[in-house]
Amino acid sequence: MTSHDRLLLQGLSKHYGRHQVLRDVSLEIERGCFLTLLGPSGSGKTTLLKVLAGFERCSAGRLLLGATDITRLPAERRTFGLVFQGYALFPHMTVAGNVAFPLKVRRWSRQRIKDRVQEMLDMVQLGHLAQRRPAELSGGQQQRVALARALAFEPDLLLLDEPMSALDRKLRGDLQTELRRIHRQLGTTFIYVTHDQDEAMTMSDRVAVMDHGQLMQVGAPDDLYERPDNRFVASFLGRSNFLPVERMRRAEGGAELEIGGAACRFAGPLPDRQDGLALMLRPENLVLAAEPPAPGWNELPGRVLVRTYFGDRTLCEVEVPGVGPVSAYAPPRALAGLAEGDPVRLHWRAEDGALLPAT
Repeated sequence: MTSHDRLLLQGLSKHYGRHQVLRDVSLEIERGCFLTLLGPSGSGKTTLLKVLAGFERCSAGRLLLGATDITRLPAERRTFGLVFQGYALFPHMTVAGNVAFPLKVRRWSRQRIKDRVQEMLDMVQLGHLAQRRPAELSGGQQQRVALARALAFEPDLLLLDEPMSALDRKLRGDLQTELRRIHRQLGTTFIYVTHDQDEAMTMSDRVAVMDHGQLMQVGAPDDLYERPDNRFVASFLGRSNFLPVERMRRAEGGAELEIGGAACRFAGPLPDRQDGLALMLRPENLVLAAEPPAPGWNELPGRVLVRTYFGDRTLCEVEVPGVGPVSAYAPPRALAGLAEGDPVRLHWRAEDGALLPAT
């Protein structure tokens, strides 16, 4: 791949008989990007990865690598590395043998293979385990061997299909950090599939959220989280509140809203429509207080329903008249003396949240 090559998906669709699993997927993936395909089970993300790998043929659309059309190119002729959920290591080979395998297939010289295997094992911090068999390694170590093998032959792209789903939470966190470090070190394009929102948000340059075979939104993690295009993305990425908007009137710098009978200000991007809307607010956007808000802040009154302690923060469910239950986070010490059933005020800034269709 040249420095200007990128992977371009143009209107990819995939049918199995009458069942459509991909619907007109178009996406541009720049060289060196860490892109995550994120969505629930059945969203089409793994099928899309198989189409990219060449294991499945699309029913319609084109796939371009730079200026080259690779839509019909078989998998073995695509210079893509693959890391699977189940590692797929050869049990009879040593760690070094597994990493060397794709290099032997490509007929690299013996010395070049030896040097590259050592380089890859050092990169994943497993050089001291080169002569072990896969059965002698932990799950995390096996995953690192699979990663080293997939990167050994210098692929144009690395495709990763939920590679950490079988690992425990602590080990997943460690490997996420390691994978991000390796990506920065090599600059290889990574395309990663997961249903884990935290995994996608912490590792990716860009996230493509999928549902029922369609791309719902593509962007940087913070953009998707703070400014979702639709209710599905807002709901799938973290916890959200949807406050029904009774009236909206455009005003200088944003809009004036009526929510739960109270007048509120909104200073974010405005949708084309003016009815059937809800204000999406994240729990961390809301401040629980006993006093009136500062100038420029919005307020709704409520009553504490439930408090849930998470150590570093407490989640409060607050019943707001005319709105329903609203979730808000707060530092535990900020809620000293506040009990379930007590009245409370919810404050938020006009620039927080997003206006989305109510359904």
